[in-house]
Amino acid sequence: MLHMFKHCEDFGLDNLVRVMIWKLSFEEVKVDKIDMELIMSHILGDRIIYDERDYLILFGAFPQIEWLPALLTLQLRQAIELTVADRIEIQKFLAGIDNRPLMRLLSLKLHQDKTCDCSLDDIKALFENSTLIELDEEIAAQLLAIGLGAWPLRLLWLETVLQISLLKVNPEMESEDLEELSYYMGEIRQKCGDADTSELLAILSEFTNLGKTELKTALRNLYRNKWVLDKNTKSILRNHSSSEWSYNVSLNLRSSQPRSIEQLTNLMEDDSTNSERVQKILLSCKNKVNKIEKTGSLRSNILVLFKTKARGEIFSLRCQELNLRSKDFIHKIKSEIARLNRKVSDNKESVLKNISQWTEKDVENWVKSFTWDYFKDIKSNYWIETLCVIDQAIYLKVGFHLRATQLLAVVIFIETGNAGILEQISTGEGKSLIIATLAIYKALVENENVDIITSSVVLAERDAKEHKELYRLFGLNAEHNNVDGMNKRQEMYSKSHVIYGDISCFQRDLLLDRFYNVGNGIESRKVGCVIVDEVDSMLIDKGNNTLYLSHNIPGMDALEPLYVHMWTVAHAHGVTGSEKDVAAIELTTRQAMHPLLVKDELRDRTDVEEMKLERVWEELIRLEIIDKHGEILDGNQLLTDSKTLNKLHKNKIELTYLEKGKIVSLIKDSSRRRTTVEIPNNLRQFVGLHLKEWAENALLARRMNVNEDYIIDIDRSETARRTEPNIVIMDNYTGEEQYSSQWSSGLHQFLQLKHSCRLSMESLKAVFISNTKFFERYGSNLFGLSGTLGSQSERNFLKNIYRVDFCKIPTFKESRFEEITPALFRHRDTWLKALTQECVRITHEKQVVLVICENIEQVNIVETAFKKLMPANSPANTSKMAVGESKKFLECPLHVCTRSYVPIVGSEEEITEPCVIVSTNLAGRGTDIKINEELSEKGGLHVCVAYMPPNVRIEEQAFGRTARKGQKGSGQIICCDETKTSQDRVSSFADFFQQKTERNKNEEKIVNDLEATYKNYTKPEENLLEQFKDSYKLLSQHLISKNKGILNRLFTDVKKKEQVMNIILNNCLDSWAFLLDQLGATQKHDLKNASIKEFLNKISDAIELDNAQEQLIDRSAQKIQYANLIEDDTGLKKLNEVISDDCHYRAIAQYYSAHSLIKKYNHNRKDNPRECEMVFKLLRSSLMNLKNRQEKLAEWIVTVGEIAKSYSNTGPSFVLVNDYETQKQEITGILEVFVDSIRNVLGFELSSSLIQSEGIDPDQAQQFLQELICNKLVKNPCVVSKQWLELRQKYALHEQDIDAFLDRNEGKEIKKDDMKGLLPSREDFWDEMRKSRFIKMKSDLYLCKKKLRKIYWQKIIRNFTKKLNRLFLRQARQRQFY
Repeated sequence: MLHMFKHCEDFGLDNLVRVMIWKLSFEEVKVDKIDMELIMSHILGDRIIYDERDYLILFGAFPQIEWLPALLTLQLRQAIELTVADRIEIQKFLAGIDNRPLMRLLSLKLHQDKTCDCSLDDIKALFENSTLIELDEEIAAQLLAIGLGAWPLRLLWLETVLQISLLKVNPEMESEDLEELSYYMGEIRQKCGDADTSELLAILSEFTNLGKTELKTALRNLYRNKWVLDKNTKSILRNHSSSEWSYNVSLNLRSSQPRSIEQLTNLMEDDSTNSERVQKILLSCKNKVNKIEKTGSLRSNILVLFKTKARGEIFSLRCQELNLRSKDFIHKIKSEIARLNRKVSDNKESVLKNISQWTEKDVENWVKSFTWDYFKDIKSNYWIETLCVIDQAIYLKVGFHLRATQLLAVVIFIETGNAGILEQISTGEGKSLIIATLAIYKALVENENVDIITSSVVLAERDAKEHKELYRLFGLNAEHNNVDGMNKRQEMYSKSHVIYGDISCFQRDLLLDRFYNVGNGIESRKVGCVIVDEVDSMLIDKGNNTLYLSHNIPGMDALEPLYVHMWTVAHAHGVTGSEKDVAAIELTTRQAMHPLLVKDELRDRTDVEEMKLERVWEELIRLEIIDKHGEILDGNQLLTDSKTLNKLHKNKIELTYLEKGKIVSLIKDSSRRRTTVEIPNNLRQFVGLHLKEWAENALLARRMNVNEDYIIDIDRSETARRTEPNIVIMDNYTGEEQYSSQWSSGLHQFLQLKHSCRLSMESLKAVFISNTKFFERYGSNLFGLSGTLGSQSERNFLKNIYRVDFCKIPTFKESRFEEITPALFRHRDTWLKALTQECVRITHEKQVVLVICENIEQVNIVETAFKKLMPANSPANTSKMAVGESKKFLECPLHVCTRSYVPIVGSEEEITEPCVIVSTNLAGRGTDIKINEELSEKGGLHVCVAYMPPNVRIEEQAFGRTARKGQKGSGQIICCDETKTSQDRVSSFADFFQQKTERNKNEEKIVNDLEATYKNYTKPEENLLEQFKDSYKLLSQHLISKNKGILNRLFTDVKKKEQVMNIILNNCLDSWAFLLDQLGATQKHDLKNASIKEFLNKISDAIELDNAQEQLIDRSAQKIQYANLIEDDTGLKKLNEVISDDCHYRAIAQYYSAHSLIKKYNHNRKDNPRECEMVFKLLRSSLMNLKNRQEKLAEWIVTVGEIAKSYSNTGPSFVLVNDYETQKQEITGILEVFVDSIRNVLGFELSSSLIQSEGIDPDQAQQFLQELICNKLVKNPCVVSKQWLELRQKYALHEQDIDAFLDRNEGKEIKKDDMKGLLPSREDFWDEMRKSRFIKMKSDLYLCKKKLRKIYWQKIIRNFTKKLNRLFLRQARQRQFY
């Protein structure tokens, strides 16, 4: 140790050595020698990372025994960035830990890696999970070889192995036995929790002679869910020998018989996952289900009571009749008496029957009685009878009664009152009938409107249609809300008691009502309760999903040059996708957008020292010459060297005159550099916020593969507007296509460029609602059902956000599902071989196999492998093979399903023969694959999951496809993980256990992120939206007002007024969307509050000052639209602002500015040379800008097309994509309309190709063009049309008649007399025709056909222009140019 002190002195740590020696000499030496050597080695190795003061505090402030914990805290502070409170907490925690070997190993790992991929809670769990483990060299080497984040899982596994190894088993366990049993125990811990698992281990440890085979069987059955770890099973395991376990447990299980309500509630009492409130009401629920089963065989108390009370009412009414003299009142009373008598008469037969004997007529009579006013406030007293009647109605409609599990589920929902509850009900247990029963009860007894949220529109329509007649029996109207048309939706929301729908349909209608006052009716409909099917998917997988109304912001296509540039740079030579590449793409793009001063270039060209260079850079930023990225903000400050030099000098930066000159010279050179990407000024801030994200996503788009995260397909949704193939996001959790979704931050656009698809523009959210916010409107009146509610962390998330309880309903029969031990492979070939061979083996046993793959790409791989095993594709004739050899081949049908619009085999008709179905998760949730009884008895459906499911819920949903309704079934995970190198063999149970545990840990992190995202981002954004909504409504009401407002004074035309109002509101929404995006990028709450306050004040001021058209129209598209509607200088002012600030809309603004000046000139009817010159100047500039943009479009077509070729063979596709070129050609055509219009004023360019476009032969077109030039009718390349225009206007010539005459006389000589009635007979006309050489003199006067054909071509050009103008107008309205 003395030599270490000497080393410390050599490195200048004299103070540290003195403190340590003083501490050790003043106190008794208590520090362990190994600890001291470790501490000293860390000090010498990490002296650069930590300050000497850190070590002085460590040795001076802490007792010797706490030096190692203090050092570990210091290392964790550096690795995890702990707060002061965290440091104090972890220091106290570590000081109380006795496990010094693990502490030393952890310190060594932190010294080795310097970083930590786990949290403070993980560090605590690390020590808590290793109380039994002794760290030997082998375990230490294992831990040092893996990341620190994986330590808790590895130690948990090692502790489980140790606990199993301590069991007294005969014969002794081999290492493979130990791993297998440890894996089972680990899975049991995941399913049953720590308490039940610890109790199980305690029971097993009491035995002195456990049979190894019996122990394996017991743990395997518990793992595969064949046994339930309830109190009965624990009692059998505790009180019987291991050889008697299987027999006694099997006696306790009656898998072929439905469970009684007693068995169901007993199982629920033993289930610790049920909420405390549910446990308290279980006994009451059991008693009520028993009452319901008995009440069904009794008569209706309601009908008996109705008969009694109705007769009493009749008597009372007759007494009133005797005392009244008014004929009107007597008539009303007699009518009421007759109505009551009819009801009593109708119910006469129903009263005498048991409820179980009722017909539909009896149910209807009961409903009429039950809805009588007398029962209005006491309906809940008769809810047991109500459920009996609903049960009988279900029997009448579908042919069977509700099972005990279904009744129990409904009763628990009712017993919890209006406090929210989510129930886990296994697949195949009849959730749709549970939902319908609860909905009828809520609507009938509690008079509540019921909204039922399904996982898709298709299911909503199916269930509403399927149960419509059941609801009708109870006088209830049930509809779905996937309807078009405001009137239909109004009627549906106003008249329906129960509404089925996908959540997006509800959200759409709610936003339209709340924000746009559309009047769908959902806002005026009284909020009742909501029942959510597949609630885990809705609240967890899609928990933070946000629906926002389509709001395409005009001008976002100005970002296209940026996308194309970044996409091109991302494919430059040597770009691999590293962080350096991201920075390089970002820097290159900034240089392409605006003049940029690069720090590296400043360093190289000026030779200034690094310290001075940093000061110069900071000073240039402070002087606002550049920004933090180096963008040159104000080139005007650099007009004179002395000005800038003086500023640098005043700030005491010691630079030589030469250095200062070089700096200024470089800045000037940089400011003069040509930029290739132009971005409008109003988008520069937006681009600056997202540039790094776009750079990252350009590289991400390169790595993403078609058929994994996305596909290329046409939009097949019902609301599809286009038929071109495009990027469609695939939800791998469900296997469904997300037609209405697109990735943000440029990722979707880069993928479209990758595959040469039509480019969509990035959209921003303005009016939106999250799933969480939507469900908040129901308060605690939230009821959910799902086959899987997930892990404890997922339940905690739901409880924290939605304040709900949980309940797990057992299956109505004992589960006959058997989970086969999973297999994990390290190489794809061996995985594929094992997967296909196992499936083939099972088909030969006369079972149906469902293979669920992660994505379409994996489906294609598995399908190809199966096809190779088909006899038709085998190298030899299978008929000549031995029986054993032939069983290696797939001799049954192979079905593949990858798209939601293709029904899965067995979902509509029963499967009657063995087959293999390969699908994505489309077959994993909500799909009922039907097999006949014969196949079921031979083993049923076998589900093979070909990948590691990302969470427990998806895994359980996959296995939930089989063993439904008490049938047999099995399942197995056979997956591949090529991320770790290993031999081509099955990996150990330890590896698989670690993978599943890591999977669960990742899911927990995702859930925690969901909660944090909602609290930190989604909820604050929705609160901001509420503030904006109020201001927006006030503005809308102000603009609509007929009695006040400047719009009423400016516009008498109602249509124009509405257009201007929409322009103002749309501009307001656009500005709000950009503000919201900007606020999302900052964490400073003060800045957020100030920004939103400023924006809302702007709206308030516009309302108060009544100048919304001036204050709130500040975006280019809206300025152009507004300018085209008004006829004063305000419009020209708006257009000039666009010309000045917006390079994207500049050409269009110049065009319309010229148009406005022409209108103004014609209106004043005065010759103004200055204004005329301004018109021509604007048009020439507009023409140049339009042509430049057309050239850019042509360049992009080539660039994008060349890059897309490299991806053309990346994956199979049944659609051909080259729509990017088509889209750009369409835009070029639109721009050409403007070009032609301008040329009609400046002079029209005539070419042979234009002539050919009208169907003229190429040689004739060229000859015709030459004749025009020779006759001086064309000044190459412009048509001189003034002569003909003047003649046409002066003599009112009818061109249509002239064209028709020329067509009839094609190739003939035309005489003057032939033109009688067609051309004027006035001599002055013919004189002008001669002078202009439109006719030539011979013996007779002939018309010059060349000249007349000139007239003909004028018409062609004019018609051509009109046609394109119409096309442009149609397109422009869609793109909001007008």
